[in-house]
Amino acid sequence: MLKTTRRLALLALSGLAALVLAPQAGFGKPIVVGSKDFTEQFILGEMYALALEAAGLAVERKLNLGGTPVAHAGLLSGEIDLYPEYTGTGLLTVLKLPTSSDPAQVYATVAREYELSSN
Repeated sequence: MLKTTRRLALLALSGLAALVLAPQAGFGKPIVVGSKDFTEQFILGEMYALALEAAGLAVERKLNLGGTPVAHAGLLSGEIDLYPEYTGTGLLTVLKLPTSSDPAQVYATVAREYELSSN
């Protein structure tokens, strides 16, 4: 059951990323996938890249960028288009908001704040 849930989540994420990033890919620019500098991030970054490629999009990999501040700075500067991030890290390290034990609230807060910062 957990494997199926993870597969569905990855599929939904790759579909969402494809929809969001497809206009950029249409201009001949590859989608640049980054990752932080540890094994789980390498794997997640590669999974994102493979899912996007499977959706027919060109991808450039910039894995092993460094820690959260470095990877997030790459996102903000446009050096990368996406990288895997944990909602807890987004809440505490990126947004510098107080901790919460409610996963749904953390997700909603991080999603809202990231959306606001991208506009």
